[in-house]
Amino acid sequence: MIELAKTVKKFNGIYTTHIRNEQDKFLEAIEEAIKIAEESGVKLHISHLKVMGEENWKLMDSALEMISQAFERGVDITFDIFPYTNTGTVLYTLLSQWVSAGGKTMMLKRLKDPSIRLRLFLIWKSLDLTILRLKLRYLPSIKRLAKNQSWILPGHRRSQLKKPL
Repeated sequence: MIELAKTVKKFNGIYTTHIRNEQDKFLEAIEEAIKIAEESGVKLHISHLKVMGEENWKLMDSALEMISQAFERGVDITFDIFPYTNTGTVLYTLLSQWVSAGGKTMMLKRLKDPSIRLRLFLIWKSLDLTILRLKLRYLPSIKRLAKNQSWILPGHRRSQLKKPL
């Protein structure tokens, strides 16, 4: 990415990024974008600076401090934010990191597994998703799976899935 950004700089372009992670690795993603800009000398714009998940909101102050420090070091850095509390997104951004690990092909393979879909559903049901205004419901196939708890996750009962495993 740094080498590509150097080419962008030659043409007085801007490295615009939707950072890699807006959840628990949010600060690492901000750091990565800043590093690319700093080492290549390209202008940096972070699109839609936000952090997802109430448990990660505390990271925003640190991110803003990182951006300020980069600016003070001479990085030409800007960002934009959503001026509202609601957002629209695609479903996969709400999936646990372990579901999308390994890329789209692996994510789709995992999502075809009914036991993984049920596990995700139970995790989501245990979270307070009212802030996202999501309505979750069981599909008929999920209801059938839920009756056979030992098949879903050996050694775990559905009541134990209140927290992500």
